[in-house]
Parts: sequence; C-alpha cells; structure tokens
Amino acid sequence: MAVTRIDLREARQQDENAPSKVAHIPVRGVVRSVQPEIETVKVEMYGEPGTTSMTVRHPFMGRNSWIRAMPEAGVKVVTQKIREPSQAEIWGYVDHHQGGLVKQAQDDSNNLIFRELRPGEIEVMTPQYAYQHFSEDGDLSALGGIVEHNLMQTELELTSRSPTYKRQLDQNDPTELAHEERFGLVKRADTEKPYSRQVYLKSGDQFQYEYGRWIRDDEGKDLINLHEGHLYDASQQPIKNSQTNKALRLRRYVAHRQQGDLTFDIDEELNMILRNTSKAKTTDLDFGPKNDVKVTSKKLDFSVVQSSTQKYGTSLTFRSPKVQVNSSSVGFGSAPSQPAVLGTALTTTILTPLISMMQSATSILAADTNLSGASQAALATLSVGLGSLSGSMSSVLSTEVRFTR
Repeated sequence: MAVTRIDLREARQQDENAPSKVAHIPVRGVVRSVQPEIETVKVEMYGEPGTTSMTVRHPFMGRNSWIRAMPEAGVKVVTQKIREPSQAEIWGYVDHHQGGLVKQAQDDSNNLIFRELRPGEIEVMTPQYAYQHFSEDGDLSALGGIVEHNLMQTELELTSRSPTYKRQLDQNDPTELAHEERFGLVKRADTEKPYSRQVYLKSGDQFQYEYGRWIRDDEGKDLINLHEGHLYDASQQPIKNSQTNKALRLRRYVAHRQQGDLTFDIDEELNMILRNTSKAKTTDLDFGPKNDVKVTSKKLDFSVVQSSTQKYGTSLTFRSPKVQVNSSSVGFGSAPSQPAVLGTALTTTILTPLISMMQSATSILAADTNLSGASQAALATLSVGLGSLSGSMSSVLSTEVRFTR
C-alpha cells in the first residue's frame, strides 16, 4: 500500500481551503465578565454559542514596560480566530455612539466629561472620574474626581483646585503635625484608626480652614512652625494662648538650637503676644535714623529686670496729667549727686515757722520805746513785709512736679 507524504506547506494550504476555516474572519462580540486576577475576559461572539475566554488586549504590553487598560463588562469588541495557537483573540474595541456622547457633553447639565478630540489629542477616563486630557496645544489636564490639576502651556501657568492641599516629607507621621505643609480644610488623623483614616473638623456646621507648615530635624525636634487660620493640634483639640485662653488664629514658632523658643501668637480677638523663653542676648528693633515711629495704645507697660538706657538726640517731651517715678534713686541733669529739696516740708517746717518768729520779733522791737523813731518805723515795715511773705508762701510750690521721701 502506497503512502502519500504531505509536507507542512501543503497541509496548511489544504487547511486554508477547507470550508470549516471560513470562521477565521473577524467577528463582533461583547464582554460579559472580567477576571482581572488572571487578565482574561469572557466574550460572547456573534454566531457562537456561550462565551469564550480571551486574554485582555491592552493598548501596549512589552516585557518591561506597558500601557494597561482593563475593559468593563458590556464593552463591544472585534475578535478573530487565529491558527497558531488555535484560539480567538480580541483585536480591538469599537463603539458607534461616540458622536452622540460629544453632543451630550456639550450640555453642562449632563455632567459628562467627553471632549471633542482634535487630531493627535488623547483622553483617558475611569468610571469614577480619574481623568486626563493631552491637548494638541501642549496643555495637560488631570482630574481625580473633584480634585483638579492643570498644566497650561497656552497660559504659561499651573493651576489646581482641591479642598485640601498637603505636601509631606518621608519622615511624616499621620499622628503628628511635623514634616509637612497643609492648606485648606482642616483634617486630622482619626483617633481610632489614625494610620488609615482622616476626619474633617467642624465648629458647629462650619468647616475649619488652615495653612500650616511644620519642620523638624532628624531627631524629631521642632525647628520652625507656622500655623494660620483655625488652629487644631494633632489630637483634634483647638490650640489656645496660655495667657488669654482664646483660640489662636496665628502662631509663629522658632526653636532655639539648644533650649527655649520664640513664639508669636494672635488669638481670635486679635490679642498679640510675643514671647522669647531662650537666653538670647539681643532683640534689636531698628527702624532707621530717618523714620518716624508712632505707638498708640490704651495702656503701655515696660518691665526691665536689670537696667534701661534711653538716648534722645534733641529733646524729650512728656505730656500727661500725672507723671509718677517710683525709684530709690531719681536723678535729672548731668550726673546728679545732690538730693532734691522737698517743697512742702521746706515751707511748713522751716520757712513758715522762721518767718512767723521773725515777724513776732520785729513786732515786739517796733513797740520798744527805747529805740529811735526811725528804727521803730523800719521794724514795723519789716514786720508787715514778713506777713506778706508768709501769705504768699504756697505760691512757690509746684502744682505739677512732686517728690516724696
């Protein structure tokens, strides 16, 4: 019996000419289910019973790089059977309703993001509005739901919109305010699950807003902090000033390299407190030699522990209904060393008694008949004059400048 040998090329030719192989033409189908864990989909194809399992067709899949997109159930596909290996594969995705979606998106009431793409543009969208658009003008727009970020080549600007902005360093811990910058709505770590959840803070029905920047060193020590707006600590408690017990609206903090700090607070009633607890030797306020500095307040108190030196190049003027200096040593002029005379004590204890005694003596002598008439007249005149001096004694006392023992 003769044996007919057929080589591989002839076998393929016969296989292609067989009537059953007409099925190698493209066929439309619909994705019915997705198995993302094994990167396959179940596809129902036209003219085929049941569904066929097919490998997901990504836009690009290399050995070390890729662009992946997992299809959804209901997506329309074009499939085709291949010979080697003998299986059906997805060749592409197709939908004939894009034109209608463009028109719907032009109506703002639909809240549909579906741009009219110009040649060369790319748009990417997920079911929950994770979106990107690459325009032919070089603009790049990105959405993460309601969070928006735009790199605008046409406007030469970068814009973003978000309820809260955060920038964090790698040392950041969600349970602390450190190594980060925040702006917008106040959020703090949840007290029950601080490493997985955050909560927005409110006062009544009102959301709270803040800007904050907290910087620490590698040892966890605060270096410099700035906190503005509605101030809350990491445990969700409002931050208050220790002196006024009012909620703060601004706190500026600078740490000493070893011990102590400089803190500037403004609370919700605009009380301002500047405190330096370090051993700093200099706090220099230099307004320049040509500036006029005016200070206006209801009450002004100075407290100096050791000494104070004030220099005035031209003059010093005090205007006040009452000036009181409490000191164990008060001096005026150049190196004063002599004690001041107490006006009231001088007039009441020395001058008034002295003049009274002199007036009495002159009155007695003026009545002495042994003296000549001229002497008696002179003594009488002196007695009258001393009486006048006694009456005007109070006029020599100042009504504004006073001393005390």
